[in-house]
Amino acid sequence: MKMGRKHFGIFKAVAVMLAAALVLIAAGNVSAAENEFPDQPISIIVPFTVGGGTDGWQRTFAAALSSKDYLGVSVSVRNLPGGQDLRGIGECYRSKPNGYTLTAFNPPSSPFAWYLHRPSWDIREMTGITVYAQDPQMLVASAKYEHKDLESLLNALKNGEQPKVALSGIGGIEHVAAELFAKRYDVELEKYIPYNATSDVISALVRNECDIAFGSFTAVSPAVKEGNLVGIAVAGQKERIGILPEVPTFSEFGDPLLELKFSRAVYGPPDLPEERQQILEKAFIKAQKENELLQARYETYGIKPALGTGEQAEENLKSALNLAEELKIERLTE
Repeated sequence: MKMGRKHFGIFKAVAVMLAAALVLIAAGNVSAAENEFPDQPISIIVPFTVGGGTDGWQRTFAAALSSKDYLGVSVSVRNLPGGQDLRGIGECYRSKPNGYTLTAFNPPSSPFAWYLHRPSWDIREMTGITVYAQDPQMLVASAKYEHKDLESLLNALKNGEQPKVALSGIGGIEHVAAELFAKRYDVELEKYIPYNATSDVISALVRNECDIAFGSFTAVSPAVKEGNLVGIAVAGQKERIGILPEVPTFSEFGDPLLELKFSRAVYGPPDLPEERQQILEKAFIKAQKENELLQARYETYGIKPALGTGEQAEENLKSALNLAEELKIERLTE
């Protein structure tokens, strides 16, 4: 049967409408697929060794975020130490900006390393996800060191004694902390002994290879509580910390050294789409508020969840670099 012109015109119009409908359905499916993020495993690169503070935090986050209550996909931790934190951070920087590769580091420490070494990539372009803890630095001593309080240590330094100071790298936060302490309290520190990681610093103090060191509170407080190290003073805040009330703050001796506080944070690569950044940010903050595993970790260290946004993570990164310029930390490696 031949189709008349009138019927052909109707058929053609219907075909055009069907084609348009299929295009809209396809577009809707693409949009729906985009809204399904995440739908594959997420990897958090920890640019430090297994067993350190950041590693412990991120393994707890990974266990929490894998739950359907948060991201609902497998979240794993990949340790990639080396290059003073820059190897792992650089790998995240160069990854696809799709939200499936993140990294965790702690301004001002890692930004200091970037500032000193200036690799080909720009840490300032990293996308902030969250700030999950504010972690003050603490000056600690070997349990066998003669001077076990700040007044005694300052007197010894003013009398010319030179303790062996352990560091997890020349130019890092522990080195900067020691130099800033010496400058503010008008003493000199000369015998620096570098190690590969904070865990190595703690081990060296326990073995009595070195006398004193700065370290993040969450990293060194377990050894202090166990009696393997002695807490001299806490920097970065004016109040004593509840789980170690016997350890004074530097503010009680004239200067709180407020610059010396880790901003524990998570970042993604540059150009991460805003909608994916928001999904990740909300999941990390929700986990900080609700997850029992994370709540237990915060209670263990006597600190509160920071609940920081990605914007705050980026601001802390930039502030760290401004501090590096202000302190002229490049002189520490000369």
